[in-house]
Amino acid sequence: MDNNLPKNRFFSRSIKLDLILPQISLKQIILKQLQDAIASYRTENSIAKNLDRVLNSLPNKVILQDNSNFPSLVYCCAIAFPLANLCALPSLQVAQELIALLPINIQESTTESPLQFTVRVKKNGLIEFVLGDRSVGLWLSRMGGWGDEMGSLGAQEIGRGGDYNVFPGQYVHDRCCSLLRLGEREGLINLNDGAFSRHIWQIANPNPFQYYCDQNINYCYEPAELNLLRKISLLIDYICDRTENELLQECQATNPKIWVQLALNLSDACLKFIAACRIFGSVAREQRDLAIARLGLIAIVQKCLQHVLK
Repeated sequence: MDNNLPKNRFFSRSIKLDLILPQISLKQIILKQLQDAIASYRTENSIAKNLDRVLNSLPNKVILQDNSNFPSLVYCCAIAFPLANLCALPSLQVAQELIALLPINIQESTTESPLQFTVRVKKNGLIEFVLGDRSVGLWLSRMGGWGDEMGSLGAQEIGRGGDYNVFPGQYVHDRCCSLLRLGEREGLINLNDGAFSRHIWQIANPNPFQYYCDQNINYCYEPAELNLLRKISLLIDYICDRTENELLQECQATNPKIWVQLALNLSDACLKFIAACRIFGSVAREQRDLAIARLGLIAIVQKCLQHVLK
């Protein structure tokens, strides 16, 4: 990310975090590092009173920003505010001291290319985690192995909790399947299962997201493309926030409306992406790697919707 930070960003540093399967949720990766930093902060500042309550609230204070002004995936964290109340310190000071405890590098990285984040502090003490451009490609590349152990949550289970219209999501799922088959016929990708009968990553080869990882490309995401990335991340965060039993309970009884809304939001974003970001024709001929990368996003949507709705 660029070093010319907006004036309302007070402090910035870069950190590298490992991406370890099956933990593919960006929110969970950030939460783990924040929890470790808060534990160190507690030791250094000798605070214990009410800290457990603050830690329990941490998942609700890390939020993916849905803002077209951000050029990448950005998570904001407001944990400095309750910590500042405990320490009787300004929230800006607490936020700066907290991110100073985050790792600059992973000494023994478990992945060849850890995710690169820029961490920024706003003047009010709000912390922003900005995922680096090429790290988006790395994150997407690892998506293929995510969720295979989950199987399908199933529209039948969702339907038990209420009468919700899942047809738009099913339509988009089938549209994704058609686009992926077309991509195979055009010689852009090879599929693992052209019938889409299994809950697996469908693109056998090539790695569809190499384009996003290319060090020599200064890539700017289309608005519809970035919006789709946000909706994918939101759905994965929601799933990873919950245990398998909690997921099934929500689908069967508690509040399946949340699942349906997440799926419909993802479906709507996918339709806008298909309309705004061409894949075939001149793009496939002149920017083959970009066309393949966009098919990769289609494959992620297909896999997510198959888990949730099919």
